[in-house]
Amino acid sequence: MQYKIDLLIKQQTYQELKNITQSLNNGEKKDLAKQLGTAFTEMSCQVLDQVFGSLLNEQRSRSDLDANGKKKLKEAEQIFDQIEGALKKYMPWSISFFSNDRLKPVANHILKKFEDSNANEVVMYYQLDRNLGEQANANIQKVIDGDVHALPAALKDLVKVIDLGVSEFIRDPKTLLKFNFVVDKTLNGVINMITSTGYKRLEKAGEEYDPANVEKAQHYAQHFKKFLIVA
Repeated sequence: MQYKIDLLIKQQTYQELKNITQSLNNGEKKDLAKQLGTAFTEMSCQVLDQVFGSLLNEQRSRSDLDANGKKKLKEAEQIFDQIEGALKKYMPWSISFFSNDRLKPVANHILKKFEDSNANEVVMYYQLDRNLGEQANANIQKVIDGDVHALPAALKDLVKVIDLGVSEFIRDPKTLLKFNFVVDKTLNGVINMITSTGYKRLEKAGEEYDPANVEKAQHYAQHFKKFLIVA
């Protein structure tokens, strides 16, 4: 079996990336760094919103949250805003340093991660190694089947899966761009900050979870499972 993560990107954003990449490949002289930075930022925010933002919106709409629930929601919102803010600030900034020739391999690297389609939303994906895919799928299914004790393990798997995606779409493209020492160090610090903050919040959620609330755990497991595709 093969395992991959499918993420949906708006057709308009995909077409922008596709057109920019084609222009880069055709030797366009006009500076396309700003356009490419905007496209990458939009893609990143769309991924963040569908994976985590939708869960926050569900929590915001609830009228039965107690004081502790409201506190956790506020903490999660702050982390979400911090990560989204860092993406919007640093992604366009980092891309702006480069000429079209330097940006071309990065644009092609990202475009290869798409399944071309005329649908309103297009699939952007990355592969998981078999062991991680099997383990993540098994632990998520245990939670869906009612074994909430598997939730901490499922969240640890989720962290590994997300970090692989960060490498595919952020760390590897950054390496292709070959930043100077100062900018590279700055970006490494930003990447480490946003990932470690998010990962700690996920693992904390697993540790704090009430085992009696089976339906909530199942709901979260079903949400994350829809991104994990088994072929």
